[in-house]
Amino acid sequence: AVVELGLDASKRPVRMPLVGFGTGIFHVSKAEVVQAVQTAAELGYRHFDCAQNYGTEEAVGEGLRRFREASGVPREEFFIATKMSNSQDYGGEKAVQLVKTQLARLGIDYLDLYMLHSDINSPVLEAEAWRALEELFQQGLIRSLGLSNYGRPGIERVMTFAGTSTMPKYLQIKYDVYHPGYQMAQSGQEDLVSWAQQRGLAVVGYSTHSGWPSLLRAIDDPLVARIAKKHGRTPSQVLLRHCLQKGLAVIPSSANGERMRENTQVFDF
Repeated sequence: AVVELGLDASKRPVRMPLVGFGTGIFHVSKAEVVQAVQTAAELGYRHFDCAQNYGTEEAVGEGLRRFREASGVPREEFFIATKMSNSQDYGGEKAVQLVKTQLARLGIDYLDLYMLHSDINSPVLEAEAWRALEELFQQGLIRSLGLSNYGRPGIERVMTFAGTSTMPKYLQIKYDVYHPGYQMAQSGQEDLVSWAQQRGLAVVGYSTHSGWPSLLRAIDDPLVARIAKKHGRTPSQVLLRHCLQKGLAVIPSSANGERMRENTQVFDF
């Protein structure tokens, strides 16, 4: 199952698998990340989500290289995304150099998606970074552009200076069953997911199992457990399926092979 993120600079559709593999795995070694990525690819994952500040891009690249050498699966079957996390890299030439460094770390020639990792609320820096990313888009080094951890004001701000062919097509946000796409749930907040989808952004939820900050973890919720039991599934599968039925894609993260397999089995109930 995939969703389209518009067209790349060559006018080819950019297709993103709805279930991806999150590579922000902070509690394991580099070797374990390499093995986790390789295992994920063997289980059928083709969408891998990375970021500058995860510190795992080299390990992700190595895991995918090993899998591709052993399997013969071509690069074109993968959807690889990463992010610019540090605001000091938002300058034009700095942004270009960062992306090229990230490509080298990942061992690939182009990225399917590139994001600004968070809303730094600086129109000047954002516009400078976005212009650099637009140049890389035109060169074919980036196939689509998106935003991570942005709310409505930031999205609207970026849309004022983004080009017609390089509008953000993707929004990655914290999402769980307790509130509609905000890290801090507040009374009266609109549904960010619906707002973004109505404007043509594919929405992807991360940390779908947690209720942070200071909330019951969704995966530990007794109601979720009852629903899972009713359907003969795990709480994790129920929470991922909830997101998919809301029209979101998901990027669960795990270094456990059995959990990785479980997280792919969410389309048949």
